[in-house]
Amino acid sequence: PINTAAEFAAEQFPDFVEQNANIQIWAQCAAFDMFHAVMFGHHEGVAAIDAKANHPLYELIELDAESLGLATRIDNTHWILHPRDGKKRVYKAMDRLFEILRPHVNKFFDRPVDELPHSYFRDLVVDKKIPKEQLLSVIPSFLQAGIATTQGLTQWAILHLANNPDKQAKLRAEIAEVLGDQPYSRDV
Repeated sequence: PINTAAEFAAEQFPDFVEQNANIQIWAQCAAFDMFHAVMFGHHEGVAAIDAKANHPLYELIELDAESLGLATRIDNTHWILHPRDGKKRVYKAMDRLFEILRPHVNKFFDRPVDELPHSYFRDLVVDKKIPKEQLLSVIPSFLQAGIATTQGLTQWAILHLANNPDKQAKLRAEIAEVLGDQPYSRDV
């Protein structure tokens, strides 16, 4: 599932570029799809450029960015520099995360065990016997870690390629070597 999510995200990238959309948003969406694939066994398709308008889980991405940014700022600065209501806003965002995720997690686990897709959450609940509620309490941490690291890695990779034409050429040559005479789209 994570490969499918990564492929889906890569297919969406040209649309973001063509519409001069924010690449950071694409990276967040791609990271969320990959997180969802690992945790739940399938990806949600939120890396599409129109996902914000019509995807019920898109709000999680925005909440994660807000809560992660605030939490980092609170953890890494002197208290005098904290936003006036920073902790309160982080708690509010986390409460909303739980509110959105709880029905999604319940729906996932309401199926018989043998019908659950292979995923990290399934393994934790079925094999490790971790209660659903306890699992729910760690999802925001998984979400933040997954989105922040994948987003950062993706953005640095794109920046590195943009600043190093020799590396772009090497990557292009490797792709051509693998694909041979097969036609490939500009997405590649």
